[in-house]
Amino acid sequence: MKQLKPAKNMRIKNHVTPKGKALNSQLSAKFGITLADFEKACMGDLTSIQRIGELNKQATFMTEYAPKLKDAYLTIIEGTETYNLALADILKA
Repeated sequence: MKQLKPAKNMRIKNHVTPKGKALNSQLSAKFGITLADFEKACMGDLTSIQRIGELNKQATFMTEYAPKLKDAYLTIIEGTETYNLALADILKA
C-alpha cells in the first residue's frame, strides 16, 4: 500500500471539537483515543493510523464474535446446571 505524504498543516477548519470537549474527554477516558488522533491520522501520521486500525480490528472482532462467545458461555453455564441437577436427582433417589 502506498504511504501518503504527511500534510504540513491542517487547512480544513475543525468546527466540531471546540464545542465537543466533554465528548472528546469521554472518548479519551473510555476508548483511549481522541479526535486529535483522528486529525493526526488525517494528516498522515502512521502511528495514529495504526492505532486507529488496531482499535478497528478489535472492534470488528468483538462485534462478530462477542455475541457467539456470550452464547457459548451461557450454554456452558446452563449445561453445568442441568448436569448438576441430574446428579442431585440421582443422589436423592
